[in-house]
Amino acid sequence: MTLQELQRRISFNMYPRQFGPWIVDPEVLVLRNEQNGYEVDLEKIGTREELLFWIFHMSRKNPHVYGGCQYMPQLVLALEHIYGKTSRKEDKWDATKVAKKYCRKAWPRREVPLKLRHQILERDGFRCCDCGATPGPTIQLHVDHRVPLAMGGSNDPSNLRTLCQDCNLGKGARRVDYPSDHD
Repeated sequence: MTLQELQRRISFNMYPRQFGPWIVDPEVLVLRNEQNGYEVDLEKIGTREELLFWIFHMSRKNPHVYGGCQYMPQLVLALEHIYGKTSRKEDKWDATKVAKKYCRKAWPRREVPLKLRHQILERDGFRCCDCGATPGPTIQLHVDHRVPLAMGGSNDPSNLRTLCQDCNLGKGARRVDYPSDHD
């Protein structure tokens, strides 16, 4: 096991992505209960009181519809992991900043190695797989992940393809299902 693999395992354990039925969605910064679709907006938590409000709010939900108290321990654990144990002295904090920082640690960026990047560009003929653009003074080629890293994608060559900067930034960090003849 390499040092990077060991660090990734330790990081994953310290910054879990899922707490029982609650899953952290890094794209929209919500804590989503996959069993009933209920969401806690992490960007709206800015004070200790607002954190307690969400816990109280969830505990009051109808247990048959939302799970109510059944999922409370996992919700409290998730919020504690994301925001840490806050003291009474901390009146305000930037919830968006804290949630984004947690997501960056839970989903560390795994850059495409330069050798693999060149192999993908060469495989795709140094052309954008969407619009066919070639590199020039105003066109820059990117190596794109078909399944984004944030959604569990990897740096496997079958998950990588060449896109120009405009196509890649337009696609963003979402999965696009292309027809089988596309590429």
